[in-house]
Amino acid sequence: MCNEEAVKKYEVLGRYITTSTITTANPNCTFTVSDYIYSPYDIVFNFNGDEKRYITEVKTRKEFYSDFILEVEKYEGLQKVKKTNDCVLYACVCLENSTLYIWDITDVESIKGGKRRFHWCADETTGDNTKVLKDCYFLPVNQANRTYNISGILKEIKDAHN
Repeated sequence: MCNEEAVKKYEVLGRYITTSTITTANPNCTFTVSDYIYSPYDIVFNFNGDEKRYITEVKTRKEFYSDFILEVEKYEGLQKVKKTNDCVLYACVCLENSTLYIWDITDVESIKGGKRRFHWCADETTGDNTKVLKDCYFLPVNQANRTYNISGILKEIKDAHN
């Protein structure tokens, strides 16, 4: 499988896990998934007829980290999409520890993880191995607004493919 296909696979997996988990926990929740894979957001949730729309960025990670990262550039793109009554959420699906972490990043500066510049991994979709210097926000898992155990849905997915 080429790298771009792997990126799309994880993108779809993360969106599926996030929507399934959130709608199971909130049965009256509705959502719309972006049909463009490089959209500034992945999902828009609406809870129980609330007029707020929750613009959501989803990341899927194989490994667990005590801080997950959000690129400043990505956050700025989400802020451009955000309307005055909307909230912005960042959801990170961690496959290693079967957890979905959700942060309200409407005001990302209020999260105590801070912002740092560091060398980001190479772009897997192009095959370019040059690391890129990027500004990123660090989101500590102990400051996530919500966490969900996703082991059940991961087992369903695995069983469906066996």
